[in-house]
Amino acid sequence: MVTLHTSFGSFKGIHGEDVVQYLGIKYAKVKDQLSAPDMMICYEGVVDATEYGPRAPAADASLFEQQVLIQQVIDDAPSQAMSGMECLNLNITVPSPKTEERKALPVMVFIHGGGYIMGSNSAPYFKPSRFVALSVELGTPVIVVSIK
Repeated sequence: MVTLHTSFGSFKGIHGEDVVQYLGIKYAKVKDQLSAPDMMICYEGVVDATEYGPRAPAADASLFEQQVLIQQVIDDAPSQAMSGMECLNLNITVPSPKTEERKALPVMVFIHGGGYIMGSNSAPYFKPSRFVALSVELGTPVIVVSIK
């Protein structure tokens, strides 16, 4: 585990192979299903960002679409809760901190598609840790932010 301290708050993340991930960070709140979201501007205490947040409500019966439309089964059984009220969260994957000089890095923002029938920003086939680790290996490190 690693803790990142920012002007917005402190976040406890997961240190993996060549990357650090901060998962399930709530970026906005809603009062009800039809209200406009209110952006988060600061966080109290240390935010536990070690697990994916809830995904947006979507039908889990996407096997037909996968087998017929894209002709490849890619979705595993859903492993996370669905919530129309708590799904406004993001995941941040960064290269592991090194002892070398810190510099600004490019940021790739990923918004998953899925058509309300499959997937989320935490689906294993969208795994940004592999992308970030490869970017480090190639000498062109990037940061990946995936949102729901």
